Amino acid sequence: MIFDLRYIYKKNKLLKKVINNNDIIISSDTKMSFLAKLSSSRYIVAIEHFEYDIINPLLKYIRKIIYKKISAVITLTNEDVKKYSWLPKNKHKIIPNIVEIPKEKNFLKKSKKVLAIGRFVEQKGFDLLLSAWSKISTEGWSLTIVGDGKDKFLLQKIIKNNELNNVFLVPFTKKIENHYKQAEIFILSSRYEGLGMVLLEALSYSIPCISFNCPAGPKTILNKNNGILVKSGSIKELSIAIENLMKDENLRKLYSNKALSSIKEYNKEQILKLWIKTIEQIYK
Repeated sequence: MIFDLRYIYKKNKLLKKVINNNDIIISSDTKMSFLAKLSSSRYIVAIEHFEYDIINPLLKYIRKIIYKKISAVITLTNEDVKKYSWLPKNKHKIIPNIVEIPKEKNFLKKSKKVLAIGRFVEQKGFDLLLSAWSKISTEGWSLTIVGDGKDKFLLQKIIKNNELNNVFLVPFTKKIENHYKQAEIFILSSRYEGLGMVLLEALSYSIPCISFNCPAGPKTILNKNNGILVKSGSIKELSIAIENLMKDENLRKLYSNKALSSIKEYNKEQILKLWIKTIEQIYK
């Protein structure tokens, strides 16, 4: 917290020099919104990309004070409506992230590859995914987890202790589309999410998806019979879902065929309309 206060103090001086009175300042969270407010910005829009309850109690208290005094608060999912019920309705907007649809539509899906992507941290639940993987027959299939982070050695230990010879930890790459193009199944094993962009990206590549039913995010995306939601944190349910989907080619085809049409509202044109409408309302 001391670090945050020092950061805000230093950045406040710089911000006051560059902001014009009619500028709209778009901030990424509570601390950045506080900074923008200190700089006497007239129009401030806060974007909340994180699950509502994960910040500490002090920041929760500050959030309520600051967000009532700024122009608008953008959150990603409809699950956030109740959580932000203390905000005036005209200030709370639901605007999800944009997902880019690949130009190439036909991908070779014969790799028997299961894919997961994210930072190697507790939030992403890769320890739960590995535990689920260890409990089922995965002969002929492989699991690739793309990412990096402080829990890498923990994940490597789990892989070694369970002799998971068909599991691979792969570093992040700028050409992440190559992994999506090869995958037959995508898994999101997070303990919590703001939205779950990797799910949207996987669906844009027509990949059948399995996800934990986090408090927010995945349930907004996989709500059109376009994927499988399992009880949050349940290793047993996750392992059953993975095994069933690996065994059932027809089910994979069903989810694959529904994937693209299920994410139309996340295209660039639709999201830009929502942003333009919000900005126009702020300037009225």
